[in-house]
Amino acid sequence: MVLVTNYSFAQPSKIDSLVAIIVEANVVSGYTKGINVIISEEYQAYKGLIEICKTEELISLCQHQNACVRCYAFLALLNKNRTLAEEIKHKNSIDNEKVTLINGCFGQRISVSDFMKSRGREIENPYGFKF
Repeated sequence: MVLVTNYSFAQPSKIDSLVAIIVEANVVSGYTKGINVIISEEYQAYKGLIEICKTEELISLCQHQNACVRCYAFLALLNKNRTLAEEIKHKNSIDNEKVTLINGCFGQRISVSDFMKSRGREIENPYGFKF
């Protein structure tokens, strides 16, 4: 007999919802974005990944087909387990897919591997990302 709780079904759907927000935005943004200095939905989704994802789930998301999801998953993993995040960084050292980074009103294109090497400092917020 196998016991299955509602919890096991709730988490994947919540994770899928957060990932969908990041995929739809298709940018990696810092704490705020745009001239109105709003907290972006994708940043909020990233914070949600930190809260609800297990380490194994973040490792899996670091291999997601969407480059922005890979970047946010890496940052979340960095917050949970720096050693594993460093391993992911080395495994993705040739991930040359480009992402658009937005920090406030400024944007730039950078490869996923360069983003991971810099540990996301391009979008660092003194109140949010702490490395």
